[in-house]
Amino acid sequence: MSSRRAAIESGEAVLVMAMMKHGPEANRKFRNAVRLARCHLPDGLPSGFFLTDPTRTPDPLQTVPRLPESIGVILRHFGQQEQIALAGPLAGLCREQARCFLVAADPVTAHRVGADGVHWPARLAGTARKASHHFAINTMSAHSLEECRAAERLCMDGLILSPVFPSESPSAGQPLGIMRFSAYASACRVPVYGLGGIDHTNVERVASFGGFASVSGLAESVV
Repeated sequence: MSSRRAAIESGEAVLVMAMMKHGPEANRKFRNAVRLARCHLPDGLPSGFFLTDPTRTPDPLQTVPRLPESIGVILRHFGQQEQIALAGPLAGLCREQARCFLVAADPVTAHRVGADGVHWPARLAGTARKASHHFAINTMSAHSLEECRAAERLCMDGLILSPVFPSESPSAGQPLGIMRFSAYASACRVPVYGLGGIDHTNVERVASFGGFASVSGLAESVV
């Protein structure tokens, strides 16, 4: 075996061992964050949300069963038919596991599959004003204190504030940082979930001030 090939295989072995070590630790930190977040949230709302993404979490049906308890699921299908088709199976799986299940930006699909509710982008505030009363749980995205206030006026059950940390999302703006997130969460009259760049290294910090939401950070912690 060449020295180059041996080095590659050695590096791969180290990577595998690191992933095996990382998994339990990441899972433990997310489970602790679930406990911390409960102090800031009313009964009926999960401690955190797992948000699906067609690129970063292409098969959420494999991820959801491994999530810690009190983690809700938000399906974001972005109009992709193969992702819309996951709504029914995900709704059924979440009912079996007693998880909150929301569909983002799509009240029609949410109603069709019997979801608990809808996660509304801030841009759909007008639609939310007319349709939110049809659902048990409604959340709304926010990226500023002004959008937080708008969600309050709509009597949302919770809002998802982002980005808290630098994020891989192409739509993410300038990170708020943990201090501004904590200030917004304290100032809001509705429960606040932090989103954006949240993984096992920082989720407990976020959960000290509110709920948390994650895409790949949660998915990677339970694989």
